Amino acid sequence: MVVWEVLNALKYHKYFPKQEIGKVGIILLSYGFEFFELSEELIERMVKLALDLDITIYDACYVALAEILGCKLITADRNLFNKVRGEKLIELL
Repeated sequence: MVVWEVLNALKYHKYFPKQEIGKVGIILLSYGFEFFELSEELIERMVKLALDLDITIYDACYVALAEILGCKLITADRNLFNKVRGEKLIELL
């Protein structure tokens, strides 16, 4: 998902050359990030969080994954941070 996020942000960035977007995706894959498949546990938790906290399923996926992995979610999204801060697992960048 992080690759999708970065590539989508670059697609809408007015100064980033559009012909370079695919190259960035390939470079990101070479960094050795660990990717997680959707599981029943992740789906159930992200849907519950999305409904309870009034956040998107998309954002809830990151929050749920942080919970399941027992780690912090670091975000620059102040709106998400404000909605999720009670969960104690999110940190604003």
